Amino acid sequence: MSNTTKMLGGWGWVAALVLALIPGLHILSLAGAVCVFIAMFRAGRELNRPQVNQPLILTLVLSLVAGVVFMFFVGASLIGLMLHHDSAAGAVGFGAGMMVGGLVAWACYIAGAWFWYQACTTIAEAGNAPLLKTGGLLGFIGAITVIVFGLGGLVALVGSVLQAIAFFNAPEGRAGAPPTTA
Repeated sequence: MSNTTKMLGGWGWVAALVLALIPGLHILSLAGAVCVFIAMFRAGRELNRPQVNQPLILTLVLSLVAGVVFMFFVGASLIGLMLHHDSAAGAVGFGAGMMVGGLVAWACYIAGAWFWYQACTTIAEAGNAPLLKTGGLLGFIGAITVIVFGLGGLVALVGSVLQAIAFFNAPEGRAGAPPTTA
């Protein structure tokens, strides 16, 4: 990996994680996430692994779908609760809407984490950065277990930290990439 790709990925993860924890600035963590995605696309290109693009795109799409679906169901549930605030049906509708929205978003989140893990595995093997694969696996496990009292959130956090470290420690050059012919 080039130094630019390594720094983009490493500092992108740091920015995404730190800004996500600061109230009022968490929306800016998206900038860090964008940097990480760009670094992954660049790493795939630099390591001659174009097959990494499809799982990265699927990860991005599924993450966006999860967010939109969840926001839609939250909004619809709140509107239903406001319209029927004096009835049990309003409360039941609110609870059901939140539950369905949460489960659909969770399923999209798990699928996106799986594709992220696939992309991390490809880059890790080609770039001799095993921590990237381990971090991707922890992110996938965290996505599955996030429903268990937020325990998965901690697992995913550890995975993200490992991925930041992996970017910073990845060897420069094209380690593991097959030579290209002109």
